[in-house]
Amino acid sequence: MKLSIIAALGVATLVTSRTIKTANHVAMERLMDMKVSSREKLRNDGYFAAGKWKSTKKVQACTNGKAGEYSCNGVDLQAFASHEDLGSKTKEGNDIWGWTSDDGREFAAVGQTDGTAFVEVTKDGQIKYLGRLPTQTENSIWRDMKVVDGYVYIGSEAPGHGLQVFDLRKLLTVTKPTVFDITKDLTAWFQGFGSSHNIVSHEEASMVYAVGTARSTSCKGGLFMVDVSDPANPTSPGCASEDGYVHDAQCVIYKGPDSHYNGKEVCFNYNEDTLTIVDVTDKSAPKQISKTPYAGSSYTHQGWIVDPENMAYLLLDDELDEMDKTGEAANGHTTTYIFDVSTLAKPAYKGLYQSPVKSIDHNQYIIDGLSYQSNYGSGLRIVDVSSVAQDPTGKGFKEVAFFDCHPEDDAVGGEVEFFGSWSVYPYFKSGYILLNSIERGLYSLKRSAQQCPSPAHPPQINPSPSLSVLPTSPPTHTLILLHGLSNNGSKFGTELLLTGISSKGLTLATAFPGTKFIFPNARKRRSSAFRRAVINQWFDIASVEGPSHRRDTQVQGLVESAEHVRCIIAGELETIPGGDIVLGGLSQGCAMSMAVLLSLEFPLGGYFGMSGWLPFREDIEDVVAPVEEEDDPFADDEVDGEVIEPPLMAVGLVRDILSVDAATPSKDRTSLMTPVLLCHGEDDEKVKCKLGEEAAQCLSSLGMQVTWKCYAGLGHWYKIPDEIDDIFEFLEAIL
Repeated sequence: MKLSIIAALGVATLVTSRTIKTANHVAMERLMDMKVSSREKLRNDGYFAAGKWKSTKKVQACTNGKAGEYSCNGVDLQAFASHEDLGSKTKEGNDIWGWTSDDGREFAAVGQTDGTAFVEVTKDGQIKYLGRLPTQTENSIWRDMKVVDGYVYIGSEAPGHGLQVFDLRKLLTVTKPTVFDITKDLTAWFQGFGSSHNIVSHEEASMVYAVGTARSTSCKGGLFMVDVSDPANPTSPGCASEDGYVHDAQCVIYKGPDSHYNGKEVCFNYNEDTLTIVDVTDKSAPKQISKTPYAGSSYTHQGWIVDPENMAYLLLDDELDEMDKTGEAANGHTTTYIFDVSTLAKPAYKGLYQSPVKSIDHNQYIIDGLSYQSNYGSGLRIVDVSSVAQDPTGKGFKEVAFFDCHPEDDAVGGEVEFFGSWSVYPYFKSGYILLNSIERGLYSLKRSAQQCPSPAHPPQINPSPSLSVLPTSPPTHTLILLHGLSNNGSKFGTELLLTGISSKGLTLATAFPGTKFIFPNARKRRSSAFRRAVINQWFDIASVEGPSHRRDTQVQGLVESAEHVRCIIAGELETIPGGDIVLGGLSQGCAMSMAVLLSLEFPLGGYFGMSGWLPFREDIEDVVAPVEEEDDPFADDEVDGEVIEPPLMAVGLVRDILSVDAATPSKDRTSLMTPVLLCHGEDDEKVKCKLGEEAAQCLSSLGMQVTWKCYAGLGHWYKIPDEIDDIFEFLEAIL
């Protein structure tokens, strides 16, 4: 596409030349001077020397706290590409952002001092260098980019740089590394501003916001708005400048608890010394909602909303509090501040989280309750922040994984310096996480496969194997199926995968070729129902005919097995969305998996059960439709003054029984939207058909979409082909 050059009129004066000192306030001036000095020291120490860092395609699993030379926990190194091998002459990195094409290929724009490198992350996590787009004017330590609808928008502190607009679809046909032309290969070059510090994207609104532009213009370095609905002709509809310089921001269509702003476009701005919230729905007349300082602030840098579906809390990182030894950050440990923003006009500081090691924080992004933090010398830090709604003080936050890209300071527990990781990109569906380091290059990382030990306490006696079968290509879906009493995962799974069991002679594997199959194994336990014999069972039952008899014998096994199965699901969620995961089971495996389903905080793609029952069904029924108030253990339950609906009470009950540590159930925090298929033999003598029907009715009473199938002449097993055909039809809509 021919390059368009656009200059915005009447919004800001184009700055063609300036120095850091004349363009920025003293706080930003000091911060930038510190980074320039730090970078000069690294250069003098040879960190950017030619041939200093070697790229590698070798996968290095995190074992005993190390992935090669790098300290780690639960994060594997898939590949590394040096900045030199990514075409940079300066060999210095900065920001990064990713893009996924319509056909699922994953790409990244990798910021460097002298331009932007483009890479593809292959299906096995390798880094394929595709080429680069040079800087528009001159080199700069600061370069930032974001993606909207397949176009990357690149800004820089380089004088006169403006906004480069590049169509990432050009990368789909690249056959060899290409240096793209800054004139003919750009879709547009927007010159409404000269330099900028960060680029903020809001894809839902087709907007880009340049922040940290020159303070001397009418925008004062605030939210410089760029409408990119037509990428070839970006325009600026306005600016939000009331609170002056914005360092970074996150803009959303608001759907949080403050109903006055629902449906409006709201930006959460990180304004050097405050959290500043602005309504930008009317671009010509943005309205500042609030401006909130906090104790211990030194330079308010960046932050992110914890839950995009609720928007009640956000986390904020301050870039200089560790360096300046302010407040709690005086100990040098990376400090994250927690704010309650449920009332946008009155955000409230609630607490903080400190990393186990010393380092400066830089950027963080939050996905499904995990904060992916880029903390300079300590690298990627993954922190579980899902407890914030229950305890906003941060006491429940916990680091669950990390990858330290700067080994030089490991021996002293980290240093408060500007080296190491600049930013990370954690949004790829494949689960690969990209880390762009300042000195070395680009890391392709991935969470280590979760090791879910079989629920054995005490240790198992002669444990039987589980079974996991991968398709020939990377899996797109996962089916987890639990075996019945006294069976095992390997035997149960092998039969289903290898035997033609549908009317068309299909096996599970041939019917669903892109699916990963997991058949977990129950631990061996002494059975109360079979004279203390040692058999594989998910939990102990005292009577086969009445599986609810003596429930006190069941609880320990239910808790242990639920933790095991939930761990397996969590591991799959690292690469497979919840909507592409199916859970199921046969007989006792049906009972166990049904209990796990109700405990989940999110819906699955589907659930099917065969010849089973629902544990604690009577308790659930008492909660949903109590005979008397005293039968309802949650009769007076309220959350923030609101009465909890009975189905959510039932979910809470199941989680309590299974000892699941999860937030108070809400409509968007349960599995109740999961479609369910329950099948049973009419002549089942082991688990009466009535038990299966009662389970179906109970789940229906919770508002779940349940299909009930009863097969004449079928005992305690699955019916070939009738029942299998019904299951295949159910799965075809998902897998």
